[in-house]
Amino acid sequence: MNPRGSLQNAASLNDRHGSANVPALNMTAPVSFAPILHSAAIALAVSAIVSLILVLTRRWHIRFTGDSHLHLPQKIHQDEIPRIGGLAIVSGFVVGLVHLVWFGARPPAISAETASLLLLGLAPIAFAGFGEDLTKKVGPRARLFWMALGSALLLASKNLFLDHIGIPFLDPLFSHWGIAFAFSVFACVGAANAYNLIDGLNGLLAGVSLITLTAIAWVAASVGDAKVFALAILLGVAILGWLPCNWPRARLFAGDGGAYSIGFLTAALLILLISRNPSVSPWFGLTAAALPVWETLYSIYRRKRTGLSTMEPDQSHLHQLVRTRMHWSLKHRELRRAGVWGENWTPAAQPTAPIVVEAPNGLCSPLLWGLHALAAVGGMLAYHDTGAQAAIFLCFVVTYIGLHRRLLRSRIKYKLALAG
Repeated sequence: MNPRGSLQNAASLNDRHGSANVPALNMTAPVSFAPILHSAAIALAVSAIVSLILVLTRRWHIRFTGDSHLHLPQKIHQDEIPRIGGLAIVSGFVVGLVHLVWFGARPPAISAETASLLLLGLAPIAFAGFGEDLTKKVGPRARLFWMALGSALLLASKNLFLDHIGIPFLDPLFSHWGIAFAFSVFACVGAANAYNLIDGLNGLLAGVSLITLTAIAWVAASVGDAKVFALAILLGVAILGWLPCNWPRARLFAGDGGAYSIGFLTAALLILLISRNPSVSPWFGLTAAALPVWETLYSIYRRKRTGLSTMEPDQSHLHQLVRTRMHWSLKHRELRRAGVWGENWTPAAQPTAPIVVEAPNGLCSPLLWGLHALAAVGGMLAYHDTGAQAAIFLCFVVTYIGLHRRLLRSRIKYKLALAG
């Protein structure tokens, strides 16, 4: 199927809820790419400019925006880095959206109603995230409340929710509005937190988000959903404008405000895409966002099994283990060259001078991008097949668990070698 041709033929748009619930696009005229690309260029420029300004003015705002909790176990950087990169992402997305809807060609790919409700839902979530980034005083419960409020505002106003999940014996439950609505709110809140979980390593959040949004845009184009396509493009280019300040060298992190906003908007796009297009499997949401979703679920399981609180930070996320293993490998190579360590991680001599090896933070993310892309691209190509989606996600889960356990054993082995 040709995505470009499908998008331009707006008559192929499928709307599960009908025009009463979801404002339909103008199906009598093709949707032009030019206004979307024009607005995307504006979003990219705004995001890049705001990111650059935040980096250049660091000395004036770092005492408010810096990550001062360097003692926490999940922190991997030794220096304070501003955590308000989300301001650039949100600014780029909002400006691009406003330009497309109110100043672009007619009819716009996105209706004014949809844009207004999306911004209404985004506002409390971004507010809570940026509040925590700047004050460090917005507690987890308060942030959850604002995330749930923003999600509920959007979903209730649009009468938008997942009314099936592709599991035959559970689907009848989702015929009840309350269950479907509560599950959809839970999915948005969960996604916001899941994306925040991976905003700690250079470029990881940006790369994973771009891969997911590319998959969403491709599927939206394939089924002729210009609305979701345009939104995915706008959010993607807003993230792309911030990326050079986050990878390979981290000079600006998205922070809670950015990660929550990306997670919420991505979840909203997936719900919008699945609910409007019956040909798209509900499981596409899992494969498209495989890494943040499974990272969150597996972290909850790990912490429960070890007796920790599910909100307790630790150093056992996959990206932390990958970074640690790569760092130790580089250290081991340098120590072997200096004759300090032997072949099997065993000390051979005392170093005559300190040997400092910088952590390869910028090299770790591409490996995890690749892992995530395997699931996202597979899900993208089989977006209509629930069985294939389930198999792809299961393969991802098995691969993740195997890799996580192997890296965890490697870390234990290294620590025992040091202790010996």
